[in-house]
Amino acid sequence: MKAHHLAWAGCKWLARTVGTLALWTLWLALGILLAAQVYVACTNTLEVPAFAQRAIERRLALSGVRVTFGRTRFDPSGRILIEKVGVRLPGFEEEVVTARAIYARLDPWALAVGRFEPLELRVTGMSLRVPAMLSPSGHADEVVHDLDGDFLPRGDELGIEYLNFRLGDVGIAAQGGLHLRHHVEDQSKPLPLVEFLARNYAAFSREFADAIELFGVLDQPVVRVVLTPSVTHGGVAGVEVMARGLKLARPALQVAGLRASGEFPFPSPGDPPATTEFEFSADELKLSQGTTAHRVAGRLDVRLSPGRFRFEPGVFRKIECSAADLSVAGVTVQAPVIALASDALPRVRARVLALLFGAPLSIRADVDLDARSATARIAGLLSPGLIDPLGARLKRDLRKYVDLAEPMAVDGTAEFTAGWKFARASGRLAATGLTIRGVRIAGARGRVEFAGRRLAASALVVRFGENTVLGSYEENLATRDYRFLAAGRSEPLAISPWVLSWWTDLVGKFAFPGAAPGASVDARSCWGEPRKAAVFLAVQSDALAYRGVACDWLRGRLFIRPTLTDGLEFQVARGAGSARGSFAIARRYAPDGPAVLRRVDFDVVSTLDLAPFTPLAGPKVGPVLEPFVFVEPPSIKAEAHIDGPAEPAGGHRTLHVEVSSPGPFRYHDFPFQQVAFVVDENDDRIAIRKVDLGLAGGEVSGQAMVWGTGPAQRLNFSASLKGASLGQTITAVNAYTAVHNRRPAPPVSDFVRAKANVRLDLSAEAEGECKNLLSFKGTGSAKLQGPELGEVHMLGLLSELFKFTLLHFTTAQADFQIDGPRLIFPDVEITGANSGIKAQGTYGLDKHDLDFKAKVYPFGKSKSLPGELMSGVLNPLSQIFEVKLTGTVAKPSWSL
Repeated sequence: MKAHHLAWAGCKWLARTVGTLALWTLWLALGILLAAQVYVACTNTLEVPAFAQRAIERRLALSGVRVTFGRTRFDPSGRILIEKVGVRLPGFEEEVVTARAIYARLDPWALAVGRFEPLELRVTGMSLRVPAMLSPSGHADEVVHDLDGDFLPRGDELGIEYLNFRLGDVGIAAQGGLHLRHHVEDQSKPLPLVEFLARNYAAFSREFADAIELFGVLDQPVVRVVLTPSVTHGGVAGVEVMARGLKLARPALQVAGLRASGEFPFPSPGDPPATTEFEFSADELKLSQGTTAHRVAGRLDVRLSPGRFRFEPGVFRKIECSAADLSVAGVTVQAPVIALASDALPRVRARVLALLFGAPLSIRADVDLDARSATARIAGLLSPGLIDPLGARLKRDLRKYVDLAEPMAVDGTAEFTAGWKFARASGRLAATGLTIRGVRIAGARGRVEFAGRRLAASALVVRFGENTVLGSYEENLATRDYRFLAAGRSEPLAISPWVLSWWTDLVGKFAFPGAAPGASVDARSCWGEPRKAAVFLAVQSDALAYRGVACDWLRGRLFIRPTLTDGLEFQVARGAGSARGSFAIARRYAPDGPAVLRRVDFDVVSTLDLAPFTPLAGPKVGPVLEPFVFVEPPSIKAEAHIDGPAEPAGGHRTLHVEVSSPGPFRYHDFPFQQVAFVVDENDDRIAIRKVDLGLAGGEVSGQAMVWGTGPAQRLNFSASLKGASLGQTITAVNAYTAVHNRRPAPPVSDFVRAKANVRLDLSAEAEGECKNLLSFKGTGSAKLQGPELGEVHMLGLLSELFKFTLLHFTTAQADFQIDGPRLIFPDVEITGANSGIKAQGTYGLDKHDLDFKAKVYPFGKSKSLPGELMSGVLNPLSQIFEVKLTGTVAKPSWSL
């Protein structure tokens, strides 16, 4: 921009200088001619007419100019040749203008009457010097030399056949003409040109010196000027400057193959400013800090102030510049177009269009050059190719943080305060196929604001695959703390690279075969220190699976930190069942290691079917739940605290569970009708309290204790059964033992059916292996009641005729010992309405075999006369004979 500025300013100055120089040269030549005539008249070298001599003397006396010259030649036809001309101006002792020769052709008839009307004026070898008192070197240095020109006055115009001179080392060639404003010649006043030259030569010399300095930055410059007469401005100069190169130290600038051209009017004082156009081009342009442009072309519109001869650049109105390419700090921009406009400096409006790595970009800015401040509007696309050069500039691998597959659309503003200090930027961004810190994002758009250390993104719309998330993001770039708010649907594992492994550990157990879960997230953390993360998460999902177990829906609110996950609330449903509750999972991190579990706390109320979830309960709780098989899902209330291996005394756990179910269930495959109990676990000891079971139509109550693990796990129980059906009880025991012995269940016998109305009361205390009911040892008591308990036909078929001979047994009671697969009955008493039995023996739980010895006391309880007679007869026999009962419950065998 400085080169263009200097170029059009120099051209402007040059145009004015050429026009002025042409006029001055003409008048100077006329003045010298007058001086020459005086000299000729005084030296009598050539006779000069008296009237001409007197006129010349008067005009020179009024001008105060001293002229010396060598040999002169005068032709009466009006042609004059003067050699070795020197001119001294008032106030200067040395000659400021010299010429090798001046040739003038005058109108002889005008000369005869004392008027000077030159028809042609030629100047050869003219030089202009800066007076010694004004020169930086202290000598009268030449600023213009080797000036040759041919001028032809044509009424109101001055024709310039040629005008060649050197300004310093710069060669300048001009031709054309100027319009001379008509004025009435006043012979009583000084020559205008001579007087102007005497009064302004000092300033004019400084202008020449500045011009030499200006053109000194050009390498082998060539200047061509075409002057066109203008009634309005006197003349218009068409200037063309060509140079092999241009070089500036401050600012650092190098230009190769410079070409510039433009037309400039010659305004006079009092004229309004004139606007003109200036064009320039260059093969190559280099600025400091590695900025290079090739095939540069541009146009400059300037407003020229009238009557200014001191070198000052005119105020530019508009600059348009284009290039084939522009390289800045290793980044190449294709086809840049730069436009600058100003109504009044230092305020400038700028517009830049370019292809940056193949992506179009537009920048519009309002710039204050004095304050060095600007406001810019940026619109277009940011290419993925920009990431690596920008990262090299910042000395960071930016692709670790952001990567683009497609150009990003941007539309925003940026503000720079005094000293070009960045203040803030804001705008809208839209991108597809980008990766942010390892997370693949299908598309994102939103508004971004950046001010100093604060980066904020609002109204974000982010797509993860087919799912959309709305949210906002804010980061303190100094501390790298950030906050992310989001709501929408997304796969939870999609953002795993943004957090520690605890996130994967938590959500990796879930699968979402249908739509991605909906979530609302408030996340706070610090890049580089993810253990500062704090995430508030509200989630809802349909058709999910937890570790392979399908669920219908899930709702939950979590507060997550790297070392603690608080499940503030959750609800899950599967079929007709559901569960709700809360939990907390605490972890501990080693300095350079993975997370280790510290503790787990949960509080759950559930009506879910336990079977699918039992394997998920872990090695501690799973075995406790595994023996329970429910036909209808139970109602469960559970509270637990589990210490993990990261705790100082890890491995401890406490569990409180309340279970109830109105439907049938099995415990270790033993059938029950309904269940209600409370479980309290402390490490490997499990206390089962408040047991309320339904068995064979009766009710079981009691308590139990389980301890140990695996096959060695043991059970101690104390239970009582009231009102159970003997037939159903026998059927249940038969089915259970058949399953454990891997045999088919036996068919229901007539004996079992006959005992359906016999009620069983049972109480027992025992201890054994938890998974082997045939390993228990303990004691108990039993009582059977019912009219179908037993009958004996004393007379065979005649007992149907003589009813009093039929023995009825309605009650049986006994104490027993539990000894593994055997029940030992040391004292069994069976009574009825008319008889009694006392027995002892064993019952095999595994084979259902009977081994009893009994004494029958027939009619011992009879109230009838025949019965009392029969009792008296048979009682002695009861003391001698015993009845042996063998076989099975289904097929008993009696013998004496």
